[in-house]
Amino acid sequence: MLKNYFKIAWRSLLRNRTYTLLNAVGLTVGIVCALMLYTVIQFERSYDTHHQKKDRIYRLVTDMETPEGPNLTGAIPYPVPATLKAEYPQIENVSFYIGGGPGQITVEKSNQKFREASGIYAVEPSFFDIFDYLWLSNEASVSLGKPGNAVLTQAVAERYFGSWQKALGQTIRLNNNNILNVTGVIKNPPANSDLPITVLYSVTPRTSTDWVSINSAWQAFVLLSPNASGEQFNAMMPAFAKKHRPVDAHKAVFRLQPLSEMHFDARYGTPSGRTFSMATIRSLTLVGIFLLLMACINFINLATVQAIRRSKEVGVRKVVGGNRRQLLGQFLAETTLIVSISVLAAVALAQALMPLASRLLEFSETLQLLHDWDMLVFILALTLVVTFLSGFYPAIILSGFNPIVALKSQVKSTGNVTLRRALVVFQFAIAQVLVFGMLVVVKQMNYFQTKNLGFSHKDPVILLSVPTDSVSQSKVSTLKNELLQQRGISALSMSFNSPADDRNWFTPLRYDNAEKDTDFAANMKLADPHYFNLYAIEFVAGRAYAATDTFRAFVVNETLLKRLGIKDPQEAIGKTINLWDGYYEAPIVGVVKDFHAESLEEEISPMLMMHSDSYGFANVKIEASQLLEAMPRIEKAWNRIYPEYIFDYQFLDDKIASFYQQERQMSQLFKLAALIAIIIGCLGLFGLASFTAEQRVKEIGIRKVLGATTSSIVAMLSKDFLRLVLVAAIIAFPVGWYLMNIWLEDFAYRIKISWWMFGLVGVSALGIALFTVSFQAIRAAISNPLESIKGE
Repeated sequence: MLKNYFKIAWRSLLRNRTYTLLNAVGLTVGIVCALMLYTVIQFERSYDTHHQKKDRIYRLVTDMETPEGPNLTGAIPYPVPATLKAEYPQIENVSFYIGGGPGQITVEKSNQKFREASGIYAVEPSFFDIFDYLWLSNEASVSLGKPGNAVLTQAVAERYFGSWQKALGQTIRLNNNNILNVTGVIKNPPANSDLPITVLYSVTPRTSTDWVSINSAWQAFVLLSPNASGEQFNAMMPAFAKKHRPVDAHKAVFRLQPLSEMHFDARYGTPSGRTFSMATIRSLTLVGIFLLLMACINFINLATVQAIRRSKEVGVRKVVGGNRRQLLGQFLAETTLIVSISVLAAVALAQALMPLASRLLEFSETLQLLHDWDMLVFILALTLVVTFLSGFYPAIILSGFNPIVALKSQVKSTGNVTLRRALVVFQFAIAQVLVFGMLVVVKQMNYFQTKNLGFSHKDPVILLSVPTDSVSQSKVSTLKNELLQQRGISALSMSFNSPADDRNWFTPLRYDNAEKDTDFAANMKLADPHYFNLYAIEFVAGRAYAATDTFRAFVVNETLLKRLGIKDPQEAIGKTINLWDGYYEAPIVGVVKDFHAESLEEEISPMLMMHSDSYGFANVKIEASQLLEAMPRIEKAWNRIYPEYIFDYQFLDDKIASFYQQERQMSQLFKLAALIAIIIGCLGLFGLASFTAEQRVKEIGIRKVLGATTSSIVAMLSKDFLRLVLVAAIIAFPVGWYLMNIWLEDFAYRIKISWWMFGLVGVSALGIALFTVSFQAIRAAISNPLESIKGE
């Protein structure tokens, strides 16, 4: 019996090719979206789940309290990890790690130089007691047992030495400074890890009593004992901070952040610099469900249209003895066949599109669709759900025809008309919500790109990474002189970082001989006096410090004065700022207008600027018309002055753009989702228009005989559908406004949702719907009226 069902179903589908194609295409598109979104979500949710003790691993983070709200960071003061382990038996192990940023590795034997963008850490051997990595050689106790030893990943070892076996016993130099002996090699960490390890090396632990200063490079992980609770431990942390931190320090609490939350919490960031919020995962899940539902709705609408054409077939089957159960099985078999074809096509198409999705989402490796049993179970479950959602209702309707009415061709309706219209409204409401979301995300991204950041980056600026050892720093003057003589270079400044940067150094301060530190931390920016001219940073009071003012003067921003309660910037000129209990004290010589030192997701923070005696970056401004010619000359000068270092640079605009990587990805995903939703929605509208045209064919014929014009018939058939789209808009607009307002709340600086956005989405939806419906309406209007009414 089952074999016959599928044999007849196959013949029926071949006989109705257009219907089969429309249904298969709609389902395939919906299933492709579901498969790809599921793959992305599963990949993001799998970050760092490969560690056996993952449920007991926590990162130490710092929550600082300010009058404006919490200031959160994934870094900690240096003494915290060792002190915690000494005082709390609930901690089984702790590992401090330093660095994670870029660096240059030189192979001593061949003098080959390699630039690593990230993943160079100084760690303790206990790091490998907490995290699980597969060793190809000696284990941690041997490899990192004493200072100066280094562990490489397999890929890095092969890149440096040709094979990982040859790496053992070799010597490398880190930044031409630290001599390291390669004593161990580990398998490459998986791509879904927020610890992008390349080189690990051991250092001698140092003692420190500074419980206030925080450097973003100082981070630590904790392994709790099996019977300990992270929540209970965090309840003890305020007392721990109060015990060890100075009384007059700004308020701060240390906390354990579960490893399972790290990848999804942008407030603290991650060592990899990449996060993926749970809100985004929920959004993608909803988008996938909605697109799949839209595809199923299409199937239902198209199936009810097809039902009219098959009414006689149903009548004949019932007359010759077919019962409803058999007919139900027959039509479900047809649905199963279409869904199975769609699923197979979707799997093949999704696999082919995975490289594109990986590039779009900027993953380091191409995502694999069929990578585990979970995906196969998901595909099977998806097939069953789609089959039931798409096929059950049409099968009930088709199998329920009265045979006499069906044989007389008097079937006027199939199923509940109100339900079908509600489904179309639901489809277009989803489509308009997605289009509206896409518009808001794109506008917010444009806002990021066009907003005045408070400093000039009109001309290209490159950030040259300058070595910080004493010999290299002594050549900085030579580098500056040579570059400034090059044609096309208009300005040069040395600094700790760029004006907008994700590497920041926050510290408390004392203003005008105050007795205690402020209750907020200021963002310290070290830069030479040329920094202000190069970036056209505007002064509202005072002046820039002079070249001779190394550690002798401060420039502050307007926000710092607001936090201090000072309204007139001139009032601050000459007042002193004291750092680190008098270790450094100097007067304020200038006040600059606020500029954005971080991403636009963050409020402008208080800022403290001063001139140092050494810097890690050269800011080189190049005339836009001379960019292509200037870059080779800059590289040539660099290689002449620093032959032992790789020429390494980054454009400032690229650095600023990196702040908004996730938003850029969301923008692309919303564009694709909106486009797919519109396509699926149009297919659904096409199905309902076909159904209406079939139902009203005799009415149209009579109207034409009585003199109705083609345009009046098209208008008659179209107006009902346009009403459905308007109803969908009325539903979609408040939902879209609410959802996108929630999304915008994550940004300190954001656009306002304007009325014209709703108008643009509504007009676009009406235009698309009119175009879709007009095809069927015109076809019905120009048909021969005699053919449509001859049966009367």
